[in-house]
Amino acid sequence: MRDVPFWMLLGLMLVVELTAQAPPSTVPRFEVATVKPSRPNAAGGGFDFPPGRFAAENQSLAALIFFAYDTDRFRTAGPDWIARERFDISATGAVTAQIKSMVRQLLQDRFGLRAHFDTRRVPVYVLTVARADGTLGPNLRRVKMDCAGREPLPDGMTPCSTRNQPRGTLVARGTNWQTAILHREIATTMDRLVLDRTSLKGQFDMRLEWSDPLRSRPTHRQSIGRRW
Repeated sequence: MRDVPFWMLLGLMLVVELTAQAPPSTVPRFEVATVKPSRPNAAGGGFDFPPGRFAAENQSLAALIFFAYDTDRFRTAGPDWIARERFDISATGAVTAQIKSMVRQLLQDRFGLRAHFDTRRVPVYVLTVARADGTLGPNLRRVKMDCAGREPLPDGMTPCSTRNQPRGTLVARGTNWQTAILHREIATTMDRLVLDRTSLKGQFDMRLEWSDPLRSRPTHRQSIGRRW
């Protein structure tokens, strides 16, 4: 990954607003869905996709928007409270191939969400493969894994899941590279949009480690203290 000094990306920005009502839509909906505020001071949480269901625990509206629209906080503009208020969602009738469009419809129905795309310039980092021959490091390994399997793996993780561990460690098992988990995790730490230019596809086991919270912006000649 390298810094791009003085270079700005002209890209799409998802702009969201909240309104009182949403017009009818033919987009598929969940059969039944409950949305309620999370418990005060609740810890942990995440997304789960059991067969035919969708669940989100202790998630901000912003996180739900990021999931539904395949975006992130660097490319989303909206009211400040969407990052503070947290919700628990349980829905049935989920169709795997349509899950994100169904969540978008849920956000529209329950929160009156409106969204449109705009163009803005933002600074970025670029994630690339370091070696000219495309060889990957020992902490990034191609795998083939059945994501429908719910039996825990030997290390206790669920297939096709990620886990943030203490002391700056992210572990992913069978994660689809296109879900952008790795470079979104880096973006959160670096506080800047990270563009994926690796051309990698498929599933990977990966381990991302960093030693210290980033205190200053690195230049393109400096290490950012991560290895994988």
